[in-house]
Amino acid sequence: MNTSETQALEALEKLLDLAGLEARVTARLDGERILLEVEGPDSGLVIGKQGATLEALQFLVNKVVYRDAVGPAPILVDAEGYRGRRADSLRALARRLAEDAKRSGRRIYMAPMSASDRRVVHMQIAEMPGVSTQSEGEGMQRRLVIIPDPAGELADDEAL
Repeated sequence: MNTSETQALEALEKLLDLAGLEARVTARLDGERILLEVEGPDSGLVIGKQGATLEALQFLVNKVVYRDAVGPAPILVDAEGYRGRRADSLRALARRLAEDAKRSGRRIYMAPMSASDRRVVHMQIAEMPGVSTQSEGEGMQRRLVIIPDPAGELADDEAL
């Protein structure tokens, strides 16, 4: 384990201990980022509502390890595979809402979500013809808008 991995692991273990949460933490390199995986009886509390606690822990661990600089390997905190399940759920939601937008010809405004969740939806919609996305709002109120492409719909109709 390199120095950043060790620091990240120790920082997250300390935060969980201070919070009185019972959990085990493992660290590994996942591509160019450090993945900290939390497992144990309190992993649901570590996840929090819609992953909010995970996001907060991830922010704090990144700040502890890298201080004010951006680190060479971003630190990702996950618990019990939550991030993968969340991404799958968001992709399915994005596909359904994109089809609704294309069918109705109206913009669909999603609820505010984290930057990582917005990225998952942006990437899914980018793969779909006839719709696009844009972000609106600031900070915690930033949300995605799914926009039907009228020209794309005409092209689909003409193909029939």
